[in-house]
Amino acid sequence: MKSIAKLTPENLLSAKQIFFNKDWNISEEDVFEDVSYEIFCSMLNFFPIDKQKLLLDLTSQFIKFPTGMYLNGYSDVFENMELPKEIDSFYILPLVTEEDLKKQKSGGYVLYLLSKRKSQLERLFPWQFNFISERIDTSPRDLPSPTIFNNQKNTRIILIDDFIGTGETVEKAIKYHSGKLLYKVENIIVLTLIAQADGINYLRERGISVYAHKICKKGISDYYSGITKSNMIKHMEEIEEFLNVEKKFQFGWGRSEALVRLHDTPDNTFPVYWYDSILANGEIYNALFTRNP
Repeated sequence: MKSIAKLTPENLLSAKQIFFNKDWNISEEDVFEDVSYEIFCSMLNFFPIDKQKLLLDLTSQFIKFPTGMYLNGYSDVFENMELPKEIDSFYILPLVTEEDLKKQKSGGYVLYLLSKRKSQLERLFPWQFNFISERIDTSPRDLPSPTIFNNQKNTRIILIDDFIGTGETVEKAIKYHSGKLLYKVENIIVLTLIAQADGINYLRERGISVYAHKICKKGISDYYSGITKSNMIKHMEEIEEFLNVEKKFQFGWGRSEALVRLHDTPDNTFPVYWYDSILANGEIYNALFTRNP
């Protein structure tokens, strides 16, 4: 691993302060910690000082949301939903598109975690929670048929996930449930922990009901302005060129400019945080939050 000798004392202090403020472990003794101060310093050391400062700025905005916080996060979302008073139950399914029905997606993981807290959720809230994990190309047997469900005013379908980026995946999932499975869009709610503001706006403009625990803006485009923003965009373009980032992932999928780590790191997050790379000179770049295989 690279030495941190190229880091200026000022940037080294800033890195330590970020880890301290975020309660990220600086010690290397905890081998199960999913964020490494040593890797972060090594990551910074690949870049000149001006780009280090950009990465320090971005990391100060970064959200790491571990699974131990999921239940509290979703409880906050449930508490802040705006629903008709007659609603007394939900049918909760993982948010997946038709082409992803047979894949392991984060929505299924979230559903599993929450289903283990069914009794706790029903003590906290005045609704019955029906968790449905089946992934088949027809209506799950535990979900009422569209003919019956669409005429019921006391229940809703919830599609659940932990992150929304551009909103396009959610739109595809909604089209699958409303188009092929024939459930009315107005009877479907989307819940997530973290979402990009652009994705939330994209969905709400299309009449999709969506709620998130936290809504985030773009890390560069919405954080800087004027000539500073132009300079920071240029810095990131040069960072990604150095890392040989594929075009589709530049600035994160859909150019989302996300700064998020959950159970896994969404590919909407700036690739500098997750894109392990073999550089042109043969060196290996180890990212701070490598995505799970």
